[in-house]
Amino acid sequence: MPPSLRLPLAGALLCSSLTAQAMELLPGLWEFTPRNLEVDGQSLPDLDRLLVGLEHLSGVQREQLLDQLARQGVQLAGRAVQLCLDEARLRTTDFVLPQGSGCRPQLTERGERLWRFAFDCRDAQGEGETQFLSEREFVTRLDGRFALHTTRPGHGRLESHARWLGADCGSLAPRDG
Repeated sequence: MPPSLRLPLAGALLCSSLTAQAMELLPGLWEFTPRNLEVDGQSLPDLDRLLVGLEHLSGVQREQLLDQLARQGVQLAGRAVQLCLDEARLRTTDFVLPQGSGCRPQLTERGERLWRFAFDCRDAQGEGETQFLSEREFVTRLDGRFALHTTRPGHGRLESHARWLGADCGSLAPRDG
């Protein structure tokens, strides 16, 4: 995957995995839209513009990436990432990241409408918060340091808005731990 896609997709996946909640979130299809992507003080384009990089992958590579995301319960939808979150997943109290991510998140504060956390991953460390607006909507903000496969570390910020689309997930399987 091109390096320019790694941070936004990783951030989107991280945000999508932060579904432990104080409120009763509704199960079903959720859409996560990254906003305000920033790396080393420079704003990045919206996710849909970054995903244009997928066009540079061969058809086989693109299909493999999309299939891998689908097996993890993720599908790309324009500017957003969609996930199917079932009741069992929404009842968890852990911030469970995708399998093999090498991340160790820690919940540092848990209120009814605001959760704060820290994360330590193989290529990124930082902190963030999730603000629950309703059972159908929440916003997550991340602030972290990461390795860009260069000799210098980078600093990034990401905000993601999550909204419930409906109870029917269509053909998308529920997101697992």
